[in-house]
Amino acid sequence: MNTFIASILMVTHLNVQMILQYESEQFTYEEKYFQTQAEGVIKSDFELVGGLIFLNAKLDGISQSFILDTGAPHLVINLSLTGEKNGFKINGVGGMKKAKRLNKVNFKWLGTKLKRDLSYGLDLKNIARVKKRDFAGLISYDQVKRKEVLIDYKKEKIFLISKSNKSFFENYDKVDKIWFQMVGHIPVIKVKIGKRRYYFGIDTGAEINVIDKRLRKRLPKDMIASDYLGQIIGSNNNQIKVNRVHVKKMKIGKSNYRNQPFTFADLSFLQGENGIQLDGLLGYQFLKEALFSINYKKKQLCKWELKENEEELIRLATLRKKVRITKPL
Repeated sequence: MNTFIASILMVTHLNVQMILQYESEQFTYEEKYFQTQAEGVIKSDFELVGGLIFLNAKLDGISQSFILDTGAPHLVINLSLTGEKNGFKINGVGGMKKAKRLNKVNFKWLGTKLKRDLSYGLDLKNIARVKKRDFAGLISYDQVKRKEVLIDYKKEKIFLISKSNKSFFENYDKVDKIWFQMVGHIPVIKVKIGKRRYYFGIDTGAEINVIDKRLRKRLPKDMIASDYLGQIIGSNNNQIKVNRVHVKKMKIGKSNYRNQPFTFADLSFLQGENGIQLDGLLGYQFLKEALFSINYKKKQLCKWELKENEEELIRLATLRKKVRITKPL
């Protein structure tokens, strides 16, 4: 039975970390890339561990590893809070967890600095244990919300694009544009499964897609490919049995996505001031399906594909590399 870790961040609108134990997928391909010399573009390499994005940032002047998690509204520093009396508790899947407001954190990443000195301390050792690596914290929505964010899971690169940029996507066509609304700090899009529409949040810190458990019996049966049991480990390391399914087809914007894996969990705490109750979260398993960018200013989730002529050039270049030319004896 697969085991998950659920680490829940709940400061106002903080959401769930679903961490699946499996090996990271290996991607190998070549392509003509973006116009990265264009003004207003910042890029960084990352390491994909399972479905989590590990990046380097500076904390107190020292380069350290962080996880990119736009599901967290503010910067989170990984701290042991054993015996901590000050602070507060957060609630979510698996129980309560201690958290603490931090002051005067010296953090720098890709030109971004902390504003309003807003950051929190949280013990994330359960994630570090599963991933078998230490990390200093979570880079959050606060650090990316002023840019258009493009994550290329295949090349393991992230781009922060300013609105002044005009040429970054010259080699690509925008094949789909999905409007979203913000519930707290989470972009929420409409997802069609069968004949019904649902509200799903986009979360780069979730390794697996999640559906609220209240919808388990409401999903169309002809849309479910499999239904089986799994396990998650909650914020206090207690094991919880959960149901997992594969959804045969879901439609987002103009595109269909097939056989997406989902885990059921209690997401009742994910509700905005406008009364919208989130039906689920779309994480790595969905985002890796295509090249997506998230534009928080325009409230757009865009899907990009190489232009047809660029694809042909890449195919020919790849064929040439495969042909070995040898000298005659």
